[in-house]
Amino acid sequence: MKKLFYLLISVYIWAMFLLSSMICTPIALVLKLCTMHFDRRLTILQQFSCFWGSLYIWLSPLWTLKMEGREKVDRKKAYVMVANHQSLLDIAVIDRTFFHYKWVAKAELFKVPFVGWRLQMNRNVRIDRNNVASQRRMLSDCLRHLREGSSVMIFPEGTRSETGDMGRFRNGAFYVAKEGGVDILPMVITGTLQLLPKTTFIFQSCQRIRLRVLDPIPYESFKDLPEQEIAGLVKDRMEQALQALRA
Repeated sequence: MKKLFYLLISVYIWAMFLLSSMICTPIALVLKLCTMHFDRRLTILQQFSCFWGSLYIWLSPLWTLKMEGREKVDRKKAYVMVANHQSLLDIAVIDRTFFHYKWVAKAELFKVPFVGWRLQMNRNVRIDRNNVASQRRMLSDCLRHLREGSSVMIFPEGTRSETGDMGRFRNGAFYVAKEGGVDILPMVITGTLQLLPKTTFIFQSCQRIRLRVLDPIPYESFKDLPEQEIAGLVKDRMEQALQALRA
């Protein structure tokens, strides 16, 4: 009976995703065409995209979301934003912050209907980790967005965790922060793994999701450190925060 309940809820959520995408995609396109000439960073489109992602948080009976620390963010500054990655739901959770940022997403996602169209319309950053030229373009695109005043959002693990423990952090996010001369904004998420693990599209439980925005890490505190050392320091801070959330 329990399995049937979660199967039916999963059908509802994915149907809601499809229907909302069919409605929101043309709205986003019209919004971009109407605002792109005076809103070069696409801030209005990004706010609509965050609303679009937030629909999946607001309309599901399976989860509630508690967020902490949004007041720590200076909305006039650009950051390199980093978060742990446990589930597809992490994207909607981060959208719920309504921060202004550009996603760094794997190239395959840009080919997915609706998802890829949204990524392209918002001028998000694609990366093919098996292609050195693509990695270089990713770094260049991130630095360009930072210069224009947009934050960039990167999952430094590069993929979803299957256990909830953080994997090895790649150096790209921390290279971008150093080269861009911006602060690092760490965030931690818990609860999404239990809802939708990496290995399935069927939702597994009712769950409270929590997102905590940590204190920004000033550029001056890491500008002379190698990227690998910065990655280790940021990961340690995030792991401590994640353990505190779980407790």
